[in-house]
Amino acid sequence: MEVLIKVGTAIVGKLTEYTVDSVRYLFPYTSHVRNLRGRIQELRNKEKELQGRVDAATSLGEEIEGKAETWLSGAGSLSQQAEEFLNNECQANDRCFGGSLPNLVSRHRLSKRAKKLAEKLGSQIEAAGRIDRVSVPAALQKPVEIVGDYRPFESRKKILEEIMDALRDPEVIKVGVYGMGGIGKTMLAKEVARQATKEKLFSEVVITTISQAPNVHSIQQDIADKLHLKSFGEVQSRHERAHRLQNHLKEKKKKILIILDDIWGRLDLIEVVGIDFEHDPLGCKILLTSRSLDCVQSDMGAEKNIPVDVLAPDEGKKLFYQIVGDKKLVEQPDFGPLANDIIGECGELPLAITTVAYALKHKGLSVWKDALGQLRNSTFRNIKGMSDYVYKSIRLSYDFLESEEEKSFLLLCSLYEEDESISIEELRRYCVGWGLLPNIGTLEDARTRVDSLVERLKALCLLSDGQYYGTVKMHDIIRDVAILIASEDKHGMRSIMFDELEDPMKQRELRNSKAISLLRCDNTARPHPERLECPQLELLLFM
Repeated sequence: MEVLIKVGTAIVGKLTEYTVDSVRYLFPYTSHVRNLRGRIQELRNKEKELQGRVDAATSLGEEIEGKAETWLSGAGSLSQQAEEFLNNECQANDRCFGGSLPNLVSRHRLSKRAKKLAEKLGSQIEAAGRIDRVSVPAALQKPVEIVGDYRPFESRKKILEEIMDALRDPEVIKVGVYGMGGIGKTMLAKEVARQATKEKLFSEVVITTISQAPNVHSIQQDIADKLHLKSFGEVQSRHERAHRLQNHLKEKKKKILIILDDIWGRLDLIEVVGIDFEHDPLGCKILLTSRSLDCVQSDMGAEKNIPVDVLAPDEGKKLFYQIVGDKKLVEQPDFGPLANDIIGECGELPLAITTVAYALKHKGLSVWKDALGQLRNSTFRNIKGMSDYVYKSIRLSYDFLESEEEKSFLLLCSLYEEDESISIEELRRYCVGWGLLPNIGTLEDARTRVDSLVERLKALCLLSDGQYYGTVKMHDIIRDVAILIASEDKHGMRSIMFDELEDPMKQRELRNSKAISLLRCDNTARPHPERLECPQLELLLFM
């Protein structure tokens, strides 16, 4: 049954005026697919060129730069994803509707996906030109103390050592790492991956995000891409995909570490996902991170479970000072006690301290006093697995944004799926089309304005670089808070899963929404409603 979404009678009335040919023109499916094929070939050429430089450097005994390895990994994953899209979804659509009236909804979805994939490939091709060198002589290498956002505090070193010891233990297959949201579990997991690779504990290390509403198809694809499993996307049956992934992991005959980040409840790894290390003779392991001990221990059966606690008081203070950047400033008589109170209101949680510190960086005494007052008086909106310290800190960072543009742009990003690498170019189009950028005369002006917004929000740690060049991401905790803010009446922005469309309460919420994103889900058997009443709707996103 096809879903008819009524976006106000005016919009529906307009749609009926279009002929089939005019709608086909609106959704330039053929040109987008043709452009995608060209981009795939361009990316292959760049990949071949860069791989040649890497091979030459390896033969000289040089160490390969991380940016080159990251680019090659991303390029391989992207080209495989694009090829499978063309070979499966597009061919299936052409066979189904060739020579007859096309399914416009399907054509629009495929056209949009082809265009988005082509943009991602274009960004990846552009990023290759920025790689001036692929290696360094081994003698020039220096140990890295800080990687990404990971900071080697003493409390974190002890936890890291405990995790690494568990991964070396032949009696342990699953290791659980748990702690409240915003405490730094994901950063620890990434550092574990780096250490395990550096020590050559495993031949392959794979990280994938599970999230509160797991999309098994995406999880399987993510693991398959990172293990370079070819033709995996051709299989649509979840059961068959799980079976194929199981066979591949066994046939690969390598010691593999799979990190499943941000898991919320029981997930059948063997039958549903396709990960079976129960009787593996090679010592393959699974690392799970969650906000709940019950989840990793009872639901997922981890043999070793390691808690992640808040930072020690001196570590929280050190983190705050590092970000604010001027120790003399916070040691002045007026600032010192105020800084300590602010850190205390952050509950020694890394994410809370980080977001508040970036919000207060370069600000004066009155702003700091106002921030402390807001942290103390903020009303906590309950979010499962999140401390009130984290909520209040992120809310403060949002409230302290200097313009409505910054606030609206951040909330727009929250409409995307969790852990999504969001195309900045796509965000530009939505900002222009939705009128979020006042006093913009040209597309070049819009491009400059959006780039400036991205840089400002990244500087405040509310956004970060995405997996691919030209993309951004939101931390899942920041996204949780932003979704709550976005759903407030004055904003009217909501994300909803497809399988929640029949919920009467959700339908009532949608009636007053100005922007809606419909998120994918695994429950395809549940029928969708024939229509939705959304008279206020201005922006509709299909994820």
